[in-house]
Amino acid sequence: MTRTPRRHWSFTGQIIVLQLVMMLGVALVLSGAFSWITWQQRLDQAQAESTAIARSVASDPQVQRAVELSRDDIHHSDAEAAEAVSARTDVARTAEAVRERTGALFVVVAGRDGIRLSHPNPDEIGRPVSTDMGPVLQGEEVQIEERGTLGQSARAKVPLRSPSDGSVIGEVSVGLSRDLIWSGLPAALWPVALAALGTVLLGVVASILVWRRLRRLTLGVRPEDFVSFAQNQEATLESVDEGVIGVGDDGAVTTANDVAIRLIGDGALAGRRWNDLPLPEDLHRAVRRTLADRRGCALETVVASRVVLADVRPVGRGGHDVGCVVILRDKTDVLQMTERLQAVDAMSQALRVQRHEFANRLHAVHGLLEVGQVDEARRYLGRLLEHGPLRYPVRHLDRVSDPYLQAFLGAKGTQSAEHGVLLTVGSETALNGRVHDAETIATVLGNLVDNALRAAIDAERNDDVAAQPWVEVEIMNDGDECVLVVADSGDGVPDGIDPFVTTTEQLYTLDAVPSVETRAGEFGETAGGLSGGIRTQHGGLLAGAHGRGIGLPLSREIARRMGGDVWVASARTENGGAVFCARLPNTVEVEVQQCATVNDAENEE
Repeated sequence: MTRTPRRHWSFTGQIIVLQLVMMLGVALVLSGAFSWITWQQRLDQAQAESTAIARSVASDPQVQRAVELSRDDIHHSDAEAAEAVSARTDVARTAEAVRERTGALFVVVAGRDGIRLSHPNPDEIGRPVSTDMGPVLQGEEVQIEERGTLGQSARAKVPLRSPSDGSVIGEVSVGLSRDLIWSGLPAALWPVALAALGTVLLGVVASILVWRRLRRLTLGVRPEDFVSFAQNQEATLESVDEGVIGVGDDGAVTTANDVAIRLIGDGALAGRRWNDLPLPEDLHRAVRRTLADRRGCALETVVASRVVLADVRPVGRGGHDVGCVVILRDKTDVLQMTERLQAVDAMSQALRVQRHEFANRLHAVHGLLEVGQVDEARRYLGRLLEHGPLRYPVRHLDRVSDPYLQAFLGAKGTQSAEHGVLLTVGSETALNGRVHDAETIATVLGNLVDNALRAAIDAERNDDVAAQPWVEVEIMNDGDECVLVVADSGDGVPDGIDPFVTTTEQLYTLDAVPSVETRAGEFGETAGGLSGGIRTQHGGLLAGAHGRGIGLPLSREIARRMGGDVWVASARTENGGAVFCARLPNTVEVEVQQCATVNDAENEE
């Protein structure tokens, strides 16, 4: 038998029912409290009325005289006894008349001995009263709710005093029935019932208004879905490699994942104003424009020395604009990999050319030997040993012993020669060991050489100097650390410029990099309002300065990840250029035999 799944109430329905139950409970409690207070008031009023009636009867001289005559100790003759009987009859008649006139349940007159002289039930006359007379006989007035022979009543007991000496000779007890008191209570409680009903109806209306307001605020999302939304949002934000920042329509950051927090590096972002975040101005403008015209855009910028591609997209639900989302894709690692691949490609191209040239030289030697020109072949080989298998436009390239770095510097020398710059290997070059991380060294060295090459070219363009621009490279090792020194003939690092801090303007100063900011659906068109369009190589704001691109920041980051560093040894030398140094640990494998030879030499000294 298939069981029908239980239907659970929605969160909104539960809230509405809870509000109604609370309002109904409050109405019932207040109604009960008001009813009890009203009952107490009517009871007090009934007791006060009973007391007034009892006082009126007790002050009647005929009643006082009749009660006094009813005492057995004052009867001295038959005439007095007859008068006492007549007086008792008059008391009963008077009490009954007062009861009928006032609507009381009973009006009882009793002597000091407790014998009733009047009672609505004639059979009770002459019998003792059913309640205590002690306090009354002591001269006190008593107001109490008790049960007697006629049932529950609110009664008042007043002492009856002698007209001659004022002593207490009996009591007058007057009671109003509970039914009489209850009879007027419903009329007094009707306003309370109507107020309670109005309160419940008001609660219903308020619940409906709250429900409608809640639907508008949540854009139709049910409150019970918030938990799943929060879980899904957390899982989604933390599962992507991009930084995601949600910005509300009021400009406040509503959410940000850990990647975005790590990229910006300024602590928690949620709850802060977007304009207060330490981000480039072009990214601030992009978000403001997206919030204003609801059109997405993308741009390449720099956030905390990281090159990122920012994608700004508007977000809406149910026809309502709720803000925008900013997606930050870190391109720094991609650019680092690109730099490494370019370095490897440069080395492989240089080695391929060297291999091809070496094969041609071997063919030439083989041809000389085939025709018997042994002496000519010997001289040819001597020239090869003197100048190397391939002549690169790099002065003193033979000082670099590692073949990979030698090929890489040879390729850089060819590139420098095309721009009229002489690449030289310095006299301090001494690489004692085998390089086992040539790609990393080539990446950092290539960025430093490119930076120096640009500075040397700009200096030649700005100054009318006849001397050939130059770049000098020195490679050495300190144990397993490779130390690079690159100097140039440029103008040095300008004052106030940090070559390791890359800004958006610096990005678009170099190599005619176009702005990639586009409107949604307008790929390939430049939105110059945010980035300024395309900057030519010599048209940037920082022309002639070191560190205009991302090569130096990338090199420093690569070195620092390895435990090393890249720094400026001299911002401006006597010759006008700058000197940059790099330290790369664990990139050189020192030969054990060589170390032993050095240690033996030190011991002999």
